[in-house]
Amino acid sequence: MTRGGNMAEQLLKKEGDINLGERRQRWQAEYLNDNSRQILNDDSRYFLHQAMSTPCLNVLEKAEGIWLQDNQGRRYMDFHGNNVHQVGFNHPHINTALKQQLDELPFCTRRYTNQVAVNCAKKLAELMPGDLNRVLFAPGGTSVVGMALKLARIVTGRHKVVSLWDSFHGASMDAIAVAGTHSFQQGLGPLLPGVERIPPATRYRGIWTKEKPGDQGRLESTKEYDDLAYADYLEYVLERDPEIGAFIAETVRNTDAQFPSKAYWQRVREICDRHNVLLILDEIPIALGRLGKMFAFEHYGIEPDILCLGKGLGGGIVPFAAMVTRDQFNIAEEVSLGHYTHEKSPLGAAAALATIEVLEQEALLEKVQRDEDYMRQALIKLEQKYELIGDVRGMGLLWGIELVEDRISKKRASEEAEVVMYQCLSRGLSYKVSQGNVLQLSPPLIISREELDQALAILDQSLLAVSEAFGFTVHQAFTAGNGLNLSGTFSMVRKTGDDGQVIPSSTVPMSGLVSLNSDRIKVHHVPMITANQETFVEAGFGDIVADFDQAGVDIVTWPKPGWREVVEGTGNEGGITEGEFIFTWEGDMAVARNHAVDGHYVSGWFADPAQASFDARYQDKDQAYGGRRQIYVREANYHPDGSQIFYPQERTPFIALLALPGDDVKPEDFIAFYCDGSFGIKIHPGIWHQPLFPLAERAVFNDKQGRVHACIAVDFVSEFDTYLSIALPQ
Repeated sequence: MTRGGNMAEQLLKKEGDINLGERRQRWQAEYLNDNSRQILNDDSRYFLHQAMSTPCLNVLEKAEGIWLQDNQGRRYMDFHGNNVHQVGFNHPHINTALKQQLDELPFCTRRYTNQVAVNCAKKLAELMPGDLNRVLFAPGGTSVVGMALKLARIVTGRHKVVSLWDSFHGASMDAIAVAGTHSFQQGLGPLLPGVERIPPATRYRGIWTKEKPGDQGRLESTKEYDDLAYADYLEYVLERDPEIGAFIAETVRNTDAQFPSKAYWQRVREICDRHNVLLILDEIPIALGRLGKMFAFEHYGIEPDILCLGKGLGGGIVPFAAMVTRDQFNIAEEVSLGHYTHEKSPLGAAAALATIEVLEQEALLEKVQRDEDYMRQALIKLEQKYELIGDVRGMGLLWGIELVEDRISKKRASEEAEVVMYQCLSRGLSYKVSQGNVLQLSPPLIISREELDQALAILDQSLLAVSEAFGFTVHQAFTAGNGLNLSGTFSMVRKTGDDGQVIPSSTVPMSGLVSLNSDRIKVHHVPMITANQETFVEAGFGDIVADFDQAGVDIVTWPKPGWREVVEGTGNEGGITEGEFIFTWEGDMAVARNHAVDGHYVSGWFADPAQASFDARYQDKDQAYGGRRQIYVREANYHPDGSQIFYPQERTPFIALLALPGDDVKPEDFIAFYCDGSFGIKIHPGIWHQPLFPLAERAVFNDKQGRVHACIAVDFVSEFDTYLSIALPQ
């Protein structure tokens, strides 16, 4: 046996041979009738067999929305869809566009153009930043990757390319040559020369780590993922080989849901610029809203030199793909980059335009951003419930759940993952298992909250059954889906009481929501002033932050609890943490999600808290904020151990509710600071505050604070029979 043969065979088995396993046969024997088995036999008889596709699982008869229906009438939520189903199946807007196009111009002979293809190219150019305004179509994503490799050689005059191990860019000979997936390459002999591969920036199983700041001496691991080391290795390779002209990578690895950091991609962009190497981003499976933005690279503050699109671009109906590149690279007049028969397909272009229209008209990007927060909380709670889960990672509506035999060794729980898959199938949920142990969840973007809850419940039930069968620990305090909760006095996520009333998450125990109309309740109207050097900084509330990366968090020794002094050098060793702080308006609720410390709060209400609903609609286009006029607040808190920095990613104006230090704080001590979004703020230790109130239905802030996140709180309702009210600027 050759060196490394075992590992390669294992990787192939993880991705392909699961189709041939005994569990597949048992599942089919139990769930398929004679007619289905006959169709599968005919499929096996007439189609050429290949890894990962043969034999098939079942026979489909219909697809509608997020649902697949087999020929026995059973329905499955499709959380895989080969990533063509962003807008679901059988969408009426796309069907109408294609039927109309079939009647007018179903095919465009080469050497001619057509209006719908031109419109599609123009629309893609308009969606792109900078000078990414040159487009070329192809009948599939694999072909687009080949065109990108050709163009990179023409532009740079260099033939070599760097790619990532474990990557996938399609199944043609040129695409598999630059990919890092052995199962597509084995037995095929020499491939495209000039390909160098480097390790991908993976977090859970990363090969490069660094010491966590301030964590030495703790019982758990003191290591954390070092994403920049992966980028630095790219530069190491480029410095030693001047023949490299391009770096091709998936912005986010779709198969097992791997998400590099923003710092990684910005460093990679700098390195490529420094070495005059083109950055080719393959977003064939993950663009068009999958991650909550039209294109994944938008999350990272970078621009590619060449972008590859496909799969869902054809609306889940027409094979259609596109390469988008810079205007300055329009220099290949003498070379046929594509020259495909269906190069300017009117049907493909019509499907693409209709797909983008659905994304825009149905506001699916904004919906996916809300769904991301919901999914994150739900899956984190499943991770806390099941020891079988080693890692949960995701963005938008792409999630990976990695199953392990134990969390220390991280040994892949491949057998368990396969059983979970069939348990889910039996209950009506279909998805892909990647790398043998990663449950990859990728539902249509149109999925409703009720359908998400249904899928999460199926996943919960299946994980429970498998955990009990294989002897894994289950922490029963957690439940999945809507009503997700933690045992204890208060929740860090939304929940409902026995009467269905929404109960707020908070940093203090809540005794129930009291109506504004209660005889004992008063409303204190908080004055608002503009935050500036005089009112905010010199008054002692904090600092104005112009540069988030340069701003430092003040970690201080905690106040001593008695007359004895705190031992020097202690009480401040928790270090700092940072992450995104996401604020959303959900009906009557102001919701804040602090990913730096994994907190999730209902921080205020736009209506009477006792009557508030997540489903309330504010759609008055003639009024600011859809008709919202004020926000009611019940509590505030302060951190005795360190300051906290908030910085708006997109210059969103916001309100900060603050009061100066003192445990005898009263409602009238609070001030609402208006900040126009051109700067962030650092709140000093001991300053009373609530999570911010951005003046937008969704806003993302960079957050930096003490890792310990100690908190002292005041409940205005229980202590003062008062709600604070902040008038929204009209």
